[in-house]
Amino acid sequence: MDTRFVVSRILSLCLFSLSADFLTILYSATDRPGVYRVVTNFPEEPLPSDSVYRINTGAPLPRGMDSCIMVEDTSVMARDEQGEELTVKLLAQVDKGENVRKEGSDVREGEKVLEQGDVITPVGGELGTLAFVGQRSVCTLPSFPTRVLSLKNDELLQVLAHRRPIVAVLSTGNELVDLQDTTTKSSSSFSSILDSNRPTLLSILKHLHFETLDLGICTDSMDVTKAALKRGVEEADIVITTGGTSMGVSDLIKPCIERELGGTVHFGRVAMKPG
Repeated sequence: MDTRFVVSRILSLCLFSLSADFLTILYSATDRPGVYRVVTNFPEEPLPSDSVYRINTGAPLPRGMDSCIMVEDTSVMARDEQGEELTVKLLAQVDKGENVRKEGSDVREGEKVLEQGDVITPVGGELGTLAFVGQRSVCTLPSFPTRVLSLKNDELLQVLAHRRPIVAVLSTGNELVDLQDTTTKSSSSFSSILDSNRPTLLSILKHLHFETLDLGICTDSMDVTKAALKRGVEEADIVITTGGTSMGVSDLIKPCIERELGGTVHFGRVAMKPG
């Protein structure tokens, strides 16, 4: 097992390591190489000059200890019946503060730990950051803006997180057929057209980590169009449609939104051809 030893005496510091299996012995950087008695119980008072303290890496340093020596630079001189070190020999001189990190060196009071708009992901470390600053919970809201988390006067401001919107995708047109559907034929008298817009949009959205709702293909029927859009509004936050927005009799998206669903079309044309 990899172990470490730290050294004692001047500042109250905090030692951190990625591994909780490491051991450290604390002592003062002014202590010279030589043989020292090992203390294993947390010292409430400064240690005698002939002693060092063994500590689990990541634990706070006892008062007065200021440096850490690698176990590779020590040698066990005597052990008790249980195999615990009684005395160790320090083989090297270390600098003050070596292998020790001061309290507050990671995050200072008032310092931001997450920015507005940061995405909380399963693998990005954001949850670990929130846990690190003592945040026990995240309040999830349906809207999209976020509040920044900061430390102020030792109090934690509430973290407001907003889930990604669910996006529904709908294709329209009698002539369209689903590439995966090998049984249904198009109801149009024209040659069938494979629906490529919907799978493309769904793929892009999923790549961007949005939850998606596939509304499939709806025919040029007001009832079918209304049912599809109503489902999208009820089950998703955003509905993306392709087709059915031109000036033809069978272009039902805009009249369905306005007349059947009570919606508003803010703009309905773009300066492009065909369009």
